[in-house]
Amino acid sequence: MANQSKPAKHVLIVEDDFDIRDLLVMLLNSNGYRATGVSNGQEALAYLNRAQATDLILLDLMMPIMDAWEFRARQQSLPQFSAIPVVLLSATDEVSDQVTPLQAAGYLRKPIDFGALLETVGRYC
Repeated sequence: MANQSKPAKHVLIVEDDFDIRDLLVMLLNSNGYRATGVSNGQEALAYLNRAQATDLILLDLMMPIMDAWEFRARQQSLPQFSAIPVVLLSATDEVSDQVTPLQAAGYLRKPIDFGALLETVGRYC
């Protein structure tokens, strides 16, 4: 009998590219997580304000409307969301240089290696 007492961990994917976002949501959902995708930092903040607990945020660096830097500044200023770990997503070679300034838990380079994605998500969930 499956363990039904423990709800699936929730991952919020903040990614402006629909195809990447949709693929990540499907991959995580099919691997036992509850994943939700939004297209920018503004949508992410709105989602966090109305949703149940989020265990991890996968955050694209460059997005329209609200990018990773503005989102992180706002997230960190809100006590109810500041402790949610964030893993950066980016195709830029410099993504690793942004981990410390953005106080991120880690990063994944695009194109995303699905094994590394599942390992990273498992580490924080």
